[in-house]
Amino acid sequence: MCAKDHLLTGEQDRPLIDQLKIRFGLSELHLLGEGLESRIYAIDSERILRVPKSYKSDEMAERESFLAIVNRGTYPYAVPEVLETGEYNGHLFAVERRLSGSEMRKRFPSLSTSERQLAMNRFLEAIQPLATADVSDLPFGEITGKDRIEGSSWSQYLRRKSELVLSFTRSKLESAVPQLDRTLGRFFEGIEALEGYQQKRLVHGDYYPAHVMMNDDLEVTGLLDFSRLTIVGDPLIDVGEALSTFEDPLRPEGSTESAECFRSLIIERYGRDALRDIRTYQLYYGLNFSDCEPSDPVTYDWCVRTLRGDIWEIE
Repeated sequence: MCAKDHLLTGEQDRPLIDQLKIRFGLSELHLLGEGLESRIYAIDSERILRVPKSYKSDEMAERESFLAIVNRGTYPYAVPEVLETGEYNGHLFAVERRLSGSEMRKRFPSLSTSERQLAMNRFLEAIQPLATADVSDLPFGEITGKDRIEGSSWSQYLRRKSELVLSFTRSKLESAVPQLDRTLGRFFEGIEALEGYQQKRLVHGDYYPAHVMMNDDLEVTGLLDFSRLTIVGDPLIDVGEALSTFEDPLRPEGSTESAECFRSLIIERYGRDALRDIRTYQLYYGLNFSDCEPSDPVTYDWCVRTLRGDIWEIE
């Protein structure tokens, strides 16, 4: 393994992390969080240090190019941006923009009923500015990733992606989801109804309250975690995932009251007919994430419940 291919997963790699912390004058007190891909440290109020766990130099360059695409838009909030990349004593790092505020998910349980409605409305509004990013030069589908899936049309991409995931998960889903064929039939009918969609828009792809930052006035200050799930397509798919989080009683923000409120906000902004496509997108996410059971059994359980439920009954 060459110096650029370090895998920072165990205590044996702690000296490498410590070297980077010394380079930037940091300690573990500056640790903001840790995910599957990297550790994040606060450098100051404007910047963070990203310490990748498995990135190689070409993957770092790809992330920088990907976030440059995300930053093509004009937004009323901040989005991630790579400010600097480098190597220190054989280990890669990236300095990125720090987003202010706190996660909507953490704030939501303590809000009053009127504050929740305001937060949900602004959460929904924040999807729309993503459409200002010019992605007309890109195909429909995934923007980053070595094996990214694309399509000549939006519906073709959705079909290709869902069929690929089903090739791995169908046998398990057939055991977990009664009448799976009926659900799939409705899903692919919904995909056919989208064949006329032609606009290319930037889609966050993992849009839910944990990835939206808000200030004390419940204004959206930043969007987190643009990733391989970020695609070119229909922004209404972000609305679909957003609705799912409020409809799921097992999530911190999910409840009957929240679901009813958020559906009313969707109807007010997009019209009742939009719910038909939104339900198709919810089934898409149920299929798209159905290969995650080993690493994320909670999300897999949500997929099964989504595919079992008759979410096609429009309110």
